[in-house]
Amino acid sequence: MTSLRVVHSTVSADDIGALAREHFPIGTVASCRLLIRGFNDTYELRTASGERYALRLGARPSHRPTDLDYEMAFLGHLAAAGIPVATLVAARDGRLWKPIRLPERERPLVLFRFLEGRKPAPASIPEARAQANTLARIHVAGKSFTNPPARFVLDADHLVRRPVNAIAALPVMDTNSCSYLDALAARLVREIDARSAQLTRCHCHGDCHGFNARITGEAPEPIAALFDFDDGGPGFLAFDLAVFLLSTRTFMAAERRHLWQPFIEQYQAVNPIGAADLDAIPLFVAARHLWLMGEHAARTDEWGTDGLHELWLERNIAFLRDWEQSQLSPSLI
Repeated sequence: MTSLRVVHSTVSADDIGALAREHFPIGTVASCRLLIRGFNDTYELRTASGERYALRLGARPSHRPTDLDYEMAFLGHLAAAGIPVATLVAARDGRLWKPIRLPERERPLVLFRFLEGRKPAPASIPEARAQANTLARIHVAGKSFTNPPARFVLDADHLVRRPVNAIAALPVMDTNSCSYLDALAARLVREIDARSAQLTRCHCHGDCHGFNARITGEAPEPIAALFDFDDGGPGFLAFDLAVFLLSTRTFMAAERRHLWQPFIEQYQAVNPIGAADLDAIPLFVAARHLWLMGEHAARTDEWGTDGLHELWLERNIAFLRDWEQSQLSPSLI
């Protein structure tokens, strides 16, 4: 029989729970259930003693062992600095992630203590400010994160060039769409490269869009603990801020558009932002949008192409055209 290549396997919750017990000092597993199957597969695990954990089985083939080492080291650094972030549980052998052999490839298993608290309310100003406060503290604490393991860099190649190449390979792409995205990518890369020397670098969260958090406490001063640092790394401060701005313009935009100003004001109260970085945020909104499109385009072997249809393409290009005309022209591009 011909050997068939597996692209992505979903491990049963019972089996992943048994693996967690084998590799991590957590005691008896009372229950385990799959929470989400996406860029990573995440499970909720409960032990007989009542402890709750989030178990992440990595699903990003592009991530190298040093990329994972960086993420784990950065989380450890932030936790030691008292920043409210997801905390890790070391395996029995002391490692912070374990390679698990699956039919498609080796994938990393990571165990986090479950973050208590509630999901952020989509339109809450106090909770948006709480996330800005924590993100600012992350960036400040990151300044003392010395000699980190090697990690992919959130630069023009990562955010623009590679995503556009992935989008171009989609069956839905036509000549006009390809031409526009290629031209936009060239303009963005030119501007990012031209501004690079003036822009602040930091250790980015990479995905602080407003929902990768758990909220405790009540208004006026709730606390936001952030998780999902999987897309973070060394990069531009303006990009890490643009992630939140883009989310308020594309996800429940009518309800969330008002969050940006209080978010950025609270951020600046903790970590002031220079003029060059503020001016570059709209530029990185477009880069982030291209990156998101590229992430979906790159996963068609696993997720299929049906969701990346003509209307999906039209809506995304319409957003980019409108953003470029209203926010980037003529001063930025």
